[in-house]
Amino acid sequence: MYRFSVIFLAVAMFAAVAGAAGNEAAFTLSVEEASGVFRKAEPCSGGVPLPAGMFRKGQPFAVFKDGREIPAQVLPLITRKDGSPRWVLVDFQDDLAAGKTVKYVLKAVEPKARPATPLKLVDGPDALTVDTGKMKFVISKTQPFGLFGSVTVAGKPVVSGGRLSYSEVFTKRTCLSDKPESVVVEYNGPMRATVCVRGRFIGDDDTKLRYAVRITAWAGKSSVHVKYAICNSNEDHYCFRSLKDSSISLKLAGKPSGTLLGAGKPIEAGADAWMAVGLKSRAAGAAKTSTGWASKAGEVAEGWIAAKLGGGTVFASDLYFAADPARKLAVKDGSLILHGVIERWGGKDRARPYDDKFRVLYDCSHLSSQYVLDFAAPAAPAELSAMAKAAAERAWITATPEAYMHGDATFSRNFGTQTDEMACYDKWNLKYKKSDAPKTPQRRYPRFFRGIDNHFDPEEDVVDHLAVMYMRTGRRSYWKNGRSWANYWTDLCAWRTDGWRWKDGGVWKRSGPKGNVPQRPKDPVTGIRNIMPTGDGGPDGRTFNMKRSGVKKLPIALSPGFVTDNYMLGQYKGCWCHNWSAGLFHWFAMTGDRDVMEAAIDRAEQGYDQEIRAFGRKPGQKKAFGRSFTRTSMNIQVARMFLPEDEFFIKASDEIAAIFLETKISEPRGFVNAGGKLRNGLRGGIKSFVGEQGAAAMKAIGTTINERTGEATDAKGRKWFVLSGEQQWQKPPQSRAMECYYRITGNEDAHDWVIAYGQAVARVLYQRHGNLDYSKLLVDFPKRGVAKDIGSWTTDPKTNPWAEGPRINSFLARFYPDVCARAYSLCGEPFLKKRAYDMLFGGTHRGYNAKKMYPLDKVIMWVNYNSDHDGQLDYMLRTFYIWAHERKDATPPDAVTDLAVAVTGEKAVVTFTAPADAGGKAVRYQVKCSDKPIVDYVKFLEIFNNFQEGEFTNWWMAANLSGEPTPQAPGTREHFTVSGVPAGAKYFMVRSFDDSSNRGAVSNLAEAGK
Repeated sequence: MYRFSVIFLAVAMFAAVAGAAGNEAAFTLSVEEASGVFRKAEPCSGGVPLPAGMFRKGQPFAVFKDGREIPAQVLPLITRKDGSPRWVLVDFQDDLAAGKTVKYVLKAVEPKARPATPLKLVDGPDALTVDTGKMKFVISKTQPFGLFGSVTVAGKPVVSGGRLSYSEVFTKRTCLSDKPESVVVEYNGPMRATVCVRGRFIGDDDTKLRYAVRITAWAGKSSVHVKYAICNSNEDHYCFRSLKDSSISLKLAGKPSGTLLGAGKPIEAGADAWMAVGLKSRAAGAAKTSTGWASKAGEVAEGWIAAKLGGGTVFASDLYFAADPARKLAVKDGSLILHGVIERWGGKDRARPYDDKFRVLYDCSHLSSQYVLDFAAPAAPAELSAMAKAAAERAWITATPEAYMHGDATFSRNFGTQTDEMACYDKWNLKYKKSDAPKTPQRRYPRFFRGIDNHFDPEEDVVDHLAVMYMRTGRRSYWKNGRSWANYWTDLCAWRTDGWRWKDGGVWKRSGPKGNVPQRPKDPVTGIRNIMPTGDGGPDGRTFNMKRSGVKKLPIALSPGFVTDNYMLGQYKGCWCHNWSAGLFHWFAMTGDRDVMEAAIDRAEQGYDQEIRAFGRKPGQKKAFGRSFTRTSMNIQVARMFLPEDEFFIKASDEIAAIFLETKISEPRGFVNAGGKLRNGLRGGIKSFVGEQGAAAMKAIGTTINERTGEATDAKGRKWFVLSGEQQWQKPPQSRAMECYYRITGNEDAHDWVIAYGQAVARVLYQRHGNLDYSKLLVDFPKRGVAKDIGSWTTDPKTNPWAEGPRINSFLARFYPDVCARAYSLCGEPFLKKRAYDMLFGGTHRGYNAKKMYPLDKVIMWVNYNSDHDGQLDYMLRTFYIWAHERKDATPPDAVTDLAVAVTGEKAVVTFTAPADAGGKAVRYQVKCSDKPIVDYVKFLEIFNNFQEGEFTNWWMAANLSGEPTPQAPGTREHFTVSGVPAGAKYFMVRSFDDSSNRGAVSNLAEAGK
């Protein structure tokens, strides 16, 4: 059982706890019917974010439509550390007109409406029984699991049992499901229940595949939603397998009199019939179709089957049928059989380019299927077809874009909606048509997809981008595509450890980075360890390389191009550098899908093991921070945000933050990495970075550079190392991670670095032509304090202000608005807000490696999900927020001018006059100290550029002290003690923050004892 499940132990009690908010808070919700069919009493579900500080633990809620309360179930989904709800999961039922959207209101009041037939659940020692009022099903805890021990409708038996099974190629076994090891009720209330059942397969002692099944039922309904995953998660050894078949068989309580198949025009067959997609060969008398094969002529499009049984109909819809072949639905020998895996055909006669006939189940991966079953379905084919369409697009409850963007509901926090985006364009006098605003992602996917190269294609958190685009626009198309990616990430990308913690290194990317030493033994069946059996080194680049694998013989002959459909996935599954999981946490928040949450946890744990054990990171080291670390840093902080009581992630969060904040040598201006010898030198020579003009400018001022080490020397003989690559896309994630860490813990070191990094980008890194070249930018060249990319040398304010001519990559400029905007959010410095705009404007008015700018008076590049390789979406949205939502007060508190300090040991007594704040109220003091005089950021830049940084301390690097009280009224004499003074520190400064997060200027410099 996953440890986060303890959060949900009391969910059934939530709606019964009294104590409404002081005022009646209300939130607008909506449900879109997305299939084009009318739905009667349709179950609707979705996660809804709630503002911080508004509700206490146990707050009840009710749902209203047109001013009338409707029966609903509202359970806590994600809580804050104090137990108050961050997200709640809302469930209700309503009639939905085809293609229409219905509005509702969620109110913080005691619910009174109750369903006519509330769902009842009885959890006994031997079985769990769920009674919806329309049907009753039993899950045995003592008998082999097969979804249901029995299903009855109106007291009459419909299903008398079932079994899960799989057939495997390497071991040549067919294994049947054993009795459950756990039956856990994840959600339970009067409207809806979800039960998770986990267990093993009989006789599967070496492979150790497992099943994980989630069954969701609703009050008054005869239907259930089933998510079945066959799980390859072996803590004892590495494991991959090749499956011939995986199926669920339900024994029907009676002999079927006929079968309906969900083709383009539903067709009726005999009592035993089947339809499939991706079969090895044609069935006798079957007709070839666009997506597969049917037992009779017709197009297999809808992926459903229905068995006529006495006076009723049993219906099953395979939600992955067309999107993830090969699959099969059958009624045979009195059983309804759902095949999630079957043999595929090969050669030229195939619907999709599979080069091997069996489905590969990779190490620490899942293969999942989703079905909707109805045990009292209508008999009319048209109604069954409508049911399948509705099943494919569940009715999801969504909040307004404004509800998602404010506060701390998401890791992104305070992101601009599409409405905000257009408001900014109006403010910036940019021309656009509202009709041009994106309504759908540029690249689209089916319900489930696979076979992607996880290293070179999804360089960003695609799930998060699509989830955020959905939240900021409300467009269902982003939901559909986000669902596809969430399914893929959950099953095939994340290293699924299913309750045990990852311990086998960072990656499988070829040989892997240094430190990637496998901890688990080799697979006892295949003899493989630490390599995926994929295309790697053959003449076509896609044949299995036996020599590289170290395996002399496999239990099956692998054809050339073995598992071509997934060969790059295997080669780069969840690779060490593209290790995202924030999107999975957000998807869980919107859907309540616990499988997705478990995958997010697995992914974050794997990243932690990678950094700590495989790479050997610890606080106090001098190490570079690249994309592996910055993305793992994000994963760990968002995990702690969504699991605030989890002891592992609390520790991991603090440890990862300390590794970054306590690095042995920090870059004093706040860049992610400190200067020093370049590991790879200046590849291609200095001219490849700065061009002829840059080389000439260097020569003109007498600077020389060692191209092998990156060490520069000026005309006065002063030496320093240039910084290379500080503009890369891998750095900005650390700003987001540290801001999140500050929000969680209040850590002032993280807070100060986020501001300093924003300052470094705004005051040093920014190029006046508004873009940043992808790899050809040097910081501190041709002299200290200067940053130039290859386009900067052609920039002329009068004749060529945008450096047109050389190819410049605007891609990077679209990451850095976020760094400046987050710094502005914490301190309110107007210059940071301006630079966020400058970066965004430049980045959105030039293409990828383009020589010219787009028209400067128009909106050319809307924020949208454009491709799997285009990772800047999240990094522009905070800028829209800070520009569209002006602060109620933009004036910082006055600077303190009379600070005095007396030090005794590690404590200091400070006195000064409380400052005034013309626009608001001072709410926080920050006292710092150092062994050298402290200066503010702008002053430090002057000092740094003159090689005097060793004599002063930049404000953000001075030691933070603890114990500052809440500020008193302006003019009051402040007198308090702070602690944590390091040995040797004698210089002190203080500055204050107001209730709009505006930071006042630094105080006078106080020297202890003077």
